[in-house]
Amino acid sequence: AGEKLRGVERLKGLTLAEAAAVAAAAAAVGGGGGGGLGAGALERERKRKISETCKSPAKKEEQQRFDSAGSSKGSAALKQEAGQKLSLAWQGMLLLKNSNFPSNMHLLEGDLGVATSLLVDGSTGGKVAQLKITQRLRLDQPKLDEVTRRIKVAGPSGYSILLAVPGTSEGSASVSEQASSTQRPLRNLVSYLKQKQAAGVISLPVGGSRDKDSAGVLHAFPPCDFSQQFLDSSAKALARTEEDYLVMIIVRGAS
Repeated sequence: AGEKLRGVERLKGLTLAEAAAVAAAAAAVGGGGGGGLGAGALERERKRKISETCKSPAKKEEQQRFDSAGSSKGSAALKQEAGQKLSLAWQGMLLLKNSNFPSNMHLLEGDLGVATSLLVDGSTGGKVAQLKITQRLRLDQPKLDEVTRRIKVAGPSGYSILLAVPGTSEGSASVSEQASSTQRPLRNLVSYLKQKQAAGVISLPVGGSRDKDSAGVLHAFPPCDFSQQFLDSSAKALARTEEDYLVMIIVRGAS
């Protein structure tokens, strides 16, 4: 009698159709041991029902929505990062001696804010249209290792790596400024730095800054093994040729 009562309690958790199916299965077994076998069948049916409930379409749909939400958040972050990549950070003229080279700089890696906050006039804080190369850095391994070390020390929010490609002279400088120097294509500057086996050096912001935290250094690297590591397929497509780009590394902090 107790076994039957337990059987009835288990039946409460089943639909009428499921209970009938179980009862029919128990009756088919028959015999004195039928009660025990019927109870076992009830237990198996109850477990099956619980398992099916967990795998129900509603549960699956809920899990898919959860997975989709997590995936959407991850792809949104990737899209935001990809959206900034190759965005225009600066346009103007690079100056070397009596020559000017119209250029556009696009973000390759790092913090775009480092570039926009340092490529300015030190006294006014306004944007600058010219960046003058005043020093050179030999492409010796110890010097390159030091640049790499400074990037690591600066951290993700302390450096910016840009790709400089040929630009236009429109709005880059005033007529008088253009008259004082000869305009040349960027590839001439690239060729010069490759010949000298050196990177151009520019102290930022332009005109200097009393605050060391607001200062930085830009290194303009010609195509070489060191600068190649920062280029991917999209950057190479923007550069077009190996003679028409510079990799500009800006690191926050006084040199």
